[in-house]
Amino acid sequence: MPSADSPNNEARWYLGWFDSPYYPMLYAHRDEAEARRFLDRLLVRLSVRPPARMIDVGCGWGRHARYLARKGFSVLGIDANEKVTARLASDPPRLQFITHDVLEPFPAEWGTFDAALSLFTAFGYFMRQADHLRALRHIYAILKPSGLFVLDFMNVTYALCRLKPSESIRRNGIHFDIRRTYSPPFILKDITVNDGKRLYRFRERIWAFWPEELNTLLRTAGFRIVDQWGDYDLSAFNESCSPRLIFLAQKV
Repeated sequence: MPSADSPNNEARWYLGWFDSPYYPMLYAHRDEAEARRFLDRLLVRLSVRPPARMIDVGCGWGRHARYLARKGFSVLGIDANEKVTARLASDPPRLQFITHDVLEPFPAEWGTFDAALSLFTAFGYFMRQADHLRALRHIYAILKPSGLFVLDFMNVTYALCRLKPSESIRRNGIHFDIRRTYSPPFILKDITVNDGKRLYRFRERIWAFWPEELNTLLRTAGFRIVDQWGDYDLSAFNESCSPRLIFLAQKV
């Protein structure tokens, strides 16, 4: 059974899984329409207007970056997965996709940005908490003075209360067998894919940051917390019943 979770790439599990054709298939319900609705609401709350510069950190397949560019923003989408960014067509200078690891400082030639986004749990992937802080400090450094940062993460309290240990999903003739476990400090999702010919095994591993932990990380990186919301409608955050934890932070 081919595996994306070997000893050599366990710490970078997101590279093999996000590059596979099965990832967008499993998460097909996270579509362009959802991204547009969320961003339209978010932009109303942000004090940035086109043609402001935005950076989408962990842009994945670019659904958020593309929409922001269509709205008139100058957008840079970065992702650690070279195979993903290589497949994304872009139209410089308004929209660009570049391979970059957020654990490395951003190149000075990129300049600074009015706002940075980390959406749909594109955070929490590293083995050490110190690496998450390092990533946040790199994001802080690339923002202009008073620049804004939106961090969209799962609400761990909500997620663990509703953790479904096992689930089977069938999409486009592909069978996904999913097993979820909480192994502090990580939430693990083991995914076995049966495409009718072969079995593939992948693992998602997300650091289960509690709300106060994320708050502390952001403040330690230098940010001031401006607001926080609990879903993509931008309702007020409630730890017991909000599915998401979305921070609006500002560089000070």
